[in-house]
Amino acid sequence: MRLLTGVPYEPHGRDWRGADCYGLCVAFHWLAYSVNLPDYTYDEHVGAFSEAVTEAKLDQCWFKLPRDCEAAGDLLLFRMMGQPSHVGVCIGGGEMLHTLRSHDSARVSYVRSPVWRPRFAGAFRYVDPRHA
Repeated sequence: MRLLTGVPYEPHGRDWRGADCYGLCVAFHWLAYSVNLPDYTYDEHVGAFSEAVTEAKLDQCWFKLPRDCEAAGDLLLFRMMGQPSHVGVCIGGGEMLHTLRSHDSARVSYVRSPVWRPRFAGAFRYVDPRHA
């Protein structure tokens, strides 16, 4: 969903007016699927997400996918400075929508680019427990 391309980076943001990396994923899922992803406080959002999906501690809504099985809407976790701390949303065709503090706004990047491929930590699919 390229509709969110250009959304300004905003710490704590969760919609089209401004979003951080996880907030962009929240906005994407709401616009594309009318699904409210679980939210986390700003200080813990990516840390809690990465803990939830990598250790299944937070909830049972996230399912780790085999490599190269990601589809549009899946969340992609990346290591920044060695720690899982960045998330983007797969939009298909090997591309993801994401935003970084260093970006002015949300953009599309190739998941297998020299920048992102070595940082890839996993792909995860959200399944709403009310509809599982």
